[in-house]
Amino acid sequence: MKKLFNYSTEYIQKLIYNLSLAIGERALENCCFLTAYEPELPKELQLNKQNQKGS
Repeated sequence: MKKLFNYSTEYIQKLIYNLSLAIGERALENCCFLTAYEPELPKELQLNKQNQKGS
């Protein structure tokens, strides 16, 4: 297979994987930041949350 910019496909796959991990971690941080101050949920949602914890 022809090499892209003289880098092996394995190197490029690792690079993409590491980038996706970094992006994922950043997204998680942002989510945690946004949900740190959790608003009061409607009763329907509170029940669903309790059911999920129980299972």
